[in-house]
Amino acid sequence: MILAIGRAERYSPNSVEKDAAILRSVSDVLAQEGFDVRTVAEEAEIPHVGASAYISMGRNESTLRRLAAEEARGRVVINTAASVRLCCHRGKLAKVLRDGGVRSPATKAIMAIGSNAPTAWLRAMPT
Repeated sequence: MILAIGRAERYSPNSVEKDAAILRSVSDVLAQEGFDVRTVAEEAEIPHVGASAYISMGRNESTLRRLAAEEARGRVVINTAASVRLCCHRGKLAKVLRDGGVRSPATKAIMAIGSNAPTAWLRAMPT
């Protein structure tokens, strides 16, 4: 059995329907190929159902810990905890790409805290 884990709405508030459609499409293709696929929302407790594989769009830390544990037990995990943690931290991702020889534009990662934080760094730049 494959357990498909949806992404919590708070991680993609403007893409809830798109994220759900992606997971549904992947699950449908696998089901058409004869796989038993069960879907669970990330917000729900992920059941211990003896899945042999996991497909996850989850980003919650408790979900990532669970997926890492399942991977350590030899289960197949699509979108591993390590890859999600990397992709969710653009600064780390940019470094890995650079270190791997992938050319990309200069990257500046900023932490947005507070209502005007996304523009605060612009104001601090020399003119």
